[in-house]
Amino acid sequence: MPIIELLAVNDLSWPYTKPLQLDLRLSQQPLFTPGYFFSSIQVLSFNQEFLQETQEFGFNNRGIKYCYLVSYLTNLTKLNLSCNNISDISSVSKLKNLKKLYLGSNYIEDISVLQSLPDLIHLHLYENRITSYTLALPSLVYLSLSDNKLQDKSGLQHSPKLERLYLSETKTTDLRTIPHQLFGLKDLNLYHNNIIEISYLSNFVDLQSLDLCHNKQLQNIGPLKFCTQLKKLRIDETSIADLWPLQFMKNLKTLEMYKTKVVDLHPLQNLYQLQYISAYDACIIDITPLSKLTFLLFSLDFSFNQITDTDTLQHHKNFSNYNFSDQQVPKTDELKFYSKILSVVALIQTRIYLCK
Repeated sequence: MPIIELLAVNDLSWPYTKPLQLDLRLSQQPLFTPGYFFSSIQVLSFNQEFLQETQEFGFNNRGIKYCYLVSYLTNLTKLNLSCNNISDISSVSKLKNLKKLYLGSNYIEDISVLQSLPDLIHLHLYENRITSYTLALPSLVYLSLSDNKLQDKSGLQHSPKLERLYLSETKTTDLRTIPHQLFGLKDLNLYHNNIIEISYLSNFVDLQSLDLCHNKQLQNIGPLKFCTQLKKLRIDETSIADLWPLQFMKNLKTLEMYKTKVVDLHPLQNLYQLQYISAYDACIIDITPLSKLTFLLFSLDFSFNQITDTDTLQHHKNFSNYNFSDQQVPKTDELKFYSKILSVVALIQTRIYLCK
């Protein structure tokens, strides 16, 4: 039976000093984190009976520095080496059958060897030391480059099939570095960058999920009026005050806008697909525009706003989560009403005013 041999294993809670051997053919389930009894591994290598039949292998969050073993697993289609101490990935270049590769949270600088893997469809490279992405991977559908100090993204133009692109915390300022030829882009994450102007996003009319959180100087989201297919939008911790483009997003289900300057909710009044709204610590006073959204809306968070009247929500029967903390709720009778229809009622720090 094929055996994987772990050499130079440190910090083992194991009674033997000889190299530990671990059978990987224990079940038909994909192997990830194969043992809890070792916590820090310096070198991982195969013995001669390497696993020709193994298609999925994972050894994430184990302190691995070298991954020479993987070059022997020539039939691998999925490899997870995330959250280790790896800097050299040259051995990965020999795995011509790879479809999904997880290398996030390591110390990788040079990714040029991945050019030899044209069949990759999922590539996770978040939280490394990558400054240049010039790979030409035509089959790529999912790419995460988040938390890298990217200076060159020119390789993106060679992945026309991209549907999900993660560029959070990459010091992105100019969105024109994202090729407009990515017509199929559905999920774009631009969290925590230095983006001020987003007119270029009008090219991506098929977007379904967009994260613009923590771009603190962003004020105008007018170009999003063309992104009518959006189902999820995050604009938390920006300087956005006007939601008018959202009136065209009839498919929108999730809206997160906490710590913004939003006051007026009228652009949301006809968005009947909305299910979740998070708007704590904004500038909202009036929630009556939500009065007609009674069918699917089930979760609201308007804590730390300036709302004084919640009468408009008495017709909502579907809430599973409801938070109006730190508001000026006018009647104690309303609290009794909501406590009957809500599974979660968060009224911590609420100032209750009795009205005759």
